[in-house]
Amino acid sequence: SNSFCTLLERRPRACPNPHEAMEYLRAFERMQNNYKHEDIAGWMGEHTEIPVICVTAYLALVFYGRDFMQDRAAFNLKPLFTLWNLILSVFSFIGCAYTIPVLVDNLTKHGFYFTVCAPSQTWYSNGPSGFWTAVFCLSKIPEFMDTVFLVFQKKPVIFL
Repeated sequence: SNSFCTLLERRPRACPNPHEAMEYLRAFERMQNNYKHEDIAGWMGEHTEIPVICVTAYLALVFYGRDFMQDRAAFNLKPLFTLWNLILSVFSFIGCAYTIPVLVDNLTKHGFYFTVCAPSQTWYSNGPSGFWTAVFCLSKIPEFMDTVFLVFQKKPVIFL
């Protein structure tokens, strides 16, 4: 028994200990609290090729994916697709948890006109709500995986 315990102690840990995990969470919290929309907006402005590449890949997959899979058996990706959708759902829930309170607060304090017409920089594009709004916008790129799953499962793909 002692040799087994010694062996376990010598193995590198796959997961950080709770103190290390809390440090990661604190660092993440600092990052989102200090988020400024100018940082990501500037990066997006410098990388206009990314949407072009994504749209090109999407169109190629939609129009040529069926041809590619025509003589191939459909992949059984249902468990992976389910996990993928669960991850997206959790991600969306977290984003809502950070953005909806800001919306409701500003709606009750400043009214509907403000929440619809005021520049985003004045109320939601910085800090945690800005971070989660930006991450939501950027998440549309990995959501391209939905189309990949559909094509490889030989399910109909609706061109959007």
